[in-house]
Amino acid sequence: MDAFERAVTAFSQAFGAAPALVARAPGRVNLIGEHVDYSGGLVLPIAIDRDLVVAVRARSDGAVNAVAADAAATGWQPYVEGVRALLSEQSGAPVGADISIAGDVPRGAGLSSSAALEVATATALAALHGIDIDPVDLALLCQRAENEWAGVNCGIMDQFASALARAQHALLIHCDTLSHQHVPIPPEAAVIVAESGVERSLTASHFNTRFQECADAARLIGVALLKDAQLADTESLPEPLRRRARHVVTEIARTRAFAAALQAGDLPKAGVLVDESHESLRNDYEVSVPELDRLVAKARRVAGVYGSRLTGAGFGGCTMTLCAVDAVERVLSVLSEYRAYRVVPSDGAGVL
Repeated sequence: MDAFERAVTAFSQAFGAAPALVARAPGRVNLIGEHVDYSGGLVLPIAIDRDLVVAVRARSDGAVNAVAADAAATGWQPYVEGVRALLSEQSGAPVGADISIAGDVPRGAGLSSSAALEVATATALAALHGIDIDPVDLALLCQRAENEWAGVNCGIMDQFASALARAQHALLIHCDTLSHQHVPIPPEAAVIVAESGVERSLTASHFNTRFQECADAARLIGVALLKDAQLADTESLPEPLRRRARHVVTEIARTRAFAAALQAGDLPKAGVLVDESHESLRNDYEVSVPELDRLVAKARRVAGVYGSRLTGAGFGGCTMTLCAVDAVERVLSVLSEYRAYRVVPSDGAGVL
């Protein structure tokens, strides 16, 4: 069964009736612009053809009673509860529901299953209770749920991509102003995700440490956020703040150049920027691990590959490889010892 069928079946089994409505939200892969969203920088994700699906029916008592179709799924409760609480706060009335959850976004792989769950839940509950909320505001609400209920100081990228992405496009987001632009992806380009097999938890990793290091670097430079710093500003910082800030400043520049390369159809140039991003994440930001480095090295040796890098927060998770369409099977063959698959740029969240 696909995720829609599993969500509906789980709902019927748990609650003895059919759901009132079903909503979906996709995971995401960030093409470039890693660890800069919480510094107000530029990011360029795509939504992928893997979803979290939420089936719902209203409750009159304002409570949430949720079940997961995958019995092995754990840790999702804070995301659902955070979204419910914030929608209740916004609407001025309790937002209660019976909920079932299913999906095919791998957990712990760096494809943002948490944001997909938040956005799918918010989309479903808002539609169920007639709450009129703009997609940008919905994404911001979901980010707040992750910050305050799950304890992860994430930026806006994941929730924004899940809510606002467009098929066959990347989403260029200015994380300081939330202005955004849909950038067409050349039809001859393909994106492959490969899972390292190293599951990482953002709250158990050094993610929040990196967040604080960027804040400290910005304070010492004298800017509100590192997106306002120049490369020369970073040189006087103490280590490791110098390298952290250098990554942010150069990654923002790479993201701008990558978007221009996509628009020009210059995939070799885009690939060089992808490779440079990985080196910066490994050496300056120190969020790679040996398994990710091995995956990147393997992919780069395949004819038709433009570039490869870790994607997501790092400390495990997965890699993103940009390649020619006719190289997909070669890449998948070389990475066959890993769980690797092509992902297709897809639309953001909606009611099914």
